[in-house]
Amino acid sequence: MTDTKSPKPSGGGPVFFLSYVRPSAAERVQGDPDRDFVAFYYDLCAALTRFAPLDRLHSLGAVSAEWHADGGGAGNDPARDIAECDVFVPLHQERYFQSEQCGRELAAFEARVRRAATPHADAAILPVLWAPVPPQWAASQPPPYRTGQPEIDDEYLSKGLFWLQGAHPAQYQHVVTSLARRIAEIAVGRTVGRGEPAELASLSSSLHQAERQPMVVVILAPTTARPPGAPGTQYGARVTDWAPYADETAVPLAETLVDLARDKGWEPEVVPFSSTDERLFGSREPDSQVVLVIDPRALDDLRWREALERFDRLDKPWIGIVAAWDPAGTPQEEQTRLREQLRSVLNRKFARRSPSLRINAPIATSLQSFDLALDATANNTRIQLANHRLASVSHPAEEENR
Repeated sequence: MTDTKSPKPSGGGPVFFLSYVRPSAAERVQGDPDRDFVAFYYDLCAALTRFAPLDRLHSLGAVSAEWHADGGGAGNDPARDIAECDVFVPLHQERYFQSEQCGRELAAFEARVRRAATPHADAAILPVLWAPVPPQWAASQPPPYRTGQPEIDDEYLSKGLFWLQGAHPAQYQHVVTSLARRIAEIAVGRTVGRGEPAELASLSSSLHQAERQPMVVVILAPTTARPPGAPGTQYGARVTDWAPYADETAVPLAETLVDLARDKGWEPEVVPFSSTDERLFGSREPDSQVVLVIDPRALDDLRWREALERFDRLDKPWIGIVAAWDPAGTPQEEQTRLREQLRSVLNRKFARRSPSLRINAPIATSLQSFDLALDATANNTRIQLANHRLASVSHPAEEENR
């Protein structure tokens, strides 16, 4: 009987290699913990069939050895697949950076990048953000892939592709299709040279704990010259003495937020608001993201209100806004007035924020909600700053097609 199957071409290597960390032992007890990764892998392969050359369709992808799915696309020899693939796709999540195996896989491909003589060889490492990661890891690695559509990228980069996969299938498919197109572009025009498979077990991981990332937090609040009716326990002689949640803690917010930010991978510098602060009002390029923390009562001071209206007219998306306020004991009419004044003065920076920030970073009325708001806003400014920096650099594919 004649075998009707055509033999696969040899020596082609996979178009991409997906490096990911398998779920923990506890997660493997329940159902199929690899299911979502497997679905993404096959969705990516299916999308890639639309863009890859016909002679590459026999070997589109390979996966980390940690995936042992029956009949799956995982290669029998991950070291060989890493040595021969055109594009290395690390699937970033916090546990990825704790995996020695993933670190060794990355090290093996980075060695190929260093040996390559082609320009932009490092573009062959194309990270995908599977789930949000602490800022120090985000800064220590190449930035994750972006589709170029802000309304989709903002959700993807703030919550991860795994979240999109379940919550917004259409946006997820758009990211996957766009990613497949980019992989095909890299594979055709900028492949790194192939070599002998590395002995993965002998390599040192490329993933090492990074330093906390800098962030400037600017505080704007009244001092002892506080507005009439404001609780005296919340204010002191300096702006940074402000303790909006005095019933929870008498420690100034400027001190408390340092611990909150450090727990999440930031190294904050806390400074009082100034209408001459170059970070807020100057034209220089930013060296870190900035979060402006405001007491709504401060806007009753004409000087501060005019300064913030001027600030609001500037296009600086890497500066975020968090309003901190304990409205307890404040009449409802006064609460409404302060909220409306905040939205009016900071209409662009606060009232018209992205939907995800309006949900995750409301006016923080407790220390717990402030913690959540600071985290959401800091991560959003990190994304916006990265977008700003990437926008000033021509896309490699565009350069090549000129």
